[in-house]
Amino acid sequence: PQGRAFTFLVGDDTLDPCTYPTLDQRYALATLYYATQGDDWIDKTGWLVEKDECTWAKVTCNPSLQVANLTLQNNELNGTLPEELRVLQALALLDVSANYLTGTIPAGLNGLPSSITSFHCARNQIGGSIPDAIGNLTALKELVVSSVGYMVRLPYSETCTGALSY
Repeated sequence: PQGRAFTFLVGDDTLDPCTYPTLDQRYALATLYYATQGDDWIDKTGWLVEKDECTWAKVTCNPSLQVANLTLQNNELNGTLPEELRVLQALALLDVSANYLTGTIPAGLNGLPSSITSFHCARNQIGGSIPDAIGNLTALKELVVSSVGYMVRLPYSETCTGALSY
């Protein structure tokens, strides 16, 4: 998926990668698209087109054109969450619940911004342990991880044990 996202940015995309102000988040979203079979999504309106990524379906940006919310629940995502999502530094809500995601929560998601308040990945085939460093996300209020057939372990962190609901 990373190679396809790179090819999109430097070959297929008509925007200039040398001057595009949010190239890193455009790359992260393109990687997510390819890693989760975006061509088969229910709503992929606007994804991987010339317009800025803030106009893509299920993407909400703040006034600075940084991705603030990704609400991709129940959208036929199939694959794994790429670690490239960590570059979305204004992300507050990531909802990928009720899809066909597999694997584990990538350790690279530990780099999610401290501003993230909600992460929903329930009703997928994601298993294993939640990366320990997710406890460092002090603004995290919702972590929804239930999955049929998998047991997840919530890491202990003194910074979030009182505030987190799961």
